[in-house]
Amino acid sequence: MQQNKRFGGKQVNIAVIADIHANAEALNAVLRDIESQHPDLVLCAGDLVGYGPRPNEVVEKIIDAKIPAVMGNYDDAVANFRLICGCDYTSETAQAVGEFSIRFTRETLEEKNKAHLRSLPYHLFYRIDKLPQLPALVPLLPESLPGLYPMYDPAFDTMEDKAPQIRSYHEAIERYANPPKPAPGEWLIHVFHGSPRRLNEYLRMNTPIEELRALVKLTPANVMICGHSHQTFHKLIDGVHIINVGSVGKPKQGNPNATYALIQLGDAVAVTFREVAYDVDTVVSEMKGHGHPQALIDIIRTGIDR
Repeated sequence: MQQNKRFGGKQVNIAVIADIHANAEALNAVLRDIESQHPDLVLCAGDLVGYGPRPNEVVEKIIDAKIPAVMGNYDDAVANFRLICGCDYTSETAQAVGEFSIRFTRETLEEKNKAHLRSLPYHLFYRIDKLPQLPALVPLLPESLPGLYPMYDPAFDTMEDKAPQIRSYHEAIERYANPPKPAPGEWLIHVFHGSPRRLNEYLRMNTPIEELRALVKLTPANVMICGHSHQTFHKLIDGVHIINVGSVGKPKQGNPNATYALIQLGDAVAVTFREVAYDVDTVVSEMKGHGHPQALIDIIRTGIDR
């Protein structure tokens, strides 16, 4: 676990990436851009692998760069030999792409890298204390936090797998709802892939406010950071910031540029979403060489995924 950090300024700057999806060209370009921004910490909200042609290089790059990461649904599916990735396929073409991708990734990924993906946590927490002189960034273990909802995914697990004392979803909601939030001027960051309760739950720009209000009650954090939907947004719901950092390797904003988030935490929260161009042609060429479906190649080439 990282050591506690104190900073000379009045704010903490964090870069968060997600959904790299084995796109090493995009990841390398984003890491170069992040280095130019000089953040205090870099985090990853999951899905290192899937879809792209270089899963081993991506996993090893994250390890070598010592970037703390949470498990994504694709990481879980590949490393734990799930039949499905927990993705929301909307067409037969999308399902065919997904089936090819999970098979290719599982066959390509080395066992040591599968083992690393299996070791990733569901949650990362960091507390930023407001001190008289310098802010402190303190990593926390989930079990040290009161009222944390036990994440599970009905596509992969049962509630009993994650919390044997809980016998129903409604009982869990009742028990874990509304944990205490940090004091004004202090920040508790909660990083996960899908949502606080499910690895593969999509949080999108159009997710109903009522659903988001239910989700912020399931975490003691006042800054929630996620990926999975590949859609960047920043919303303030009942005093809790919800930030989706987009996708490095399989963006959906209508162009192929990689996206990530720079988050400044001081007296307030400020979020900048950055787009980074990279060598898409090289990735497309590699995918063609590996026999990736044309529909997937077109998504990477255009950034359009309908």
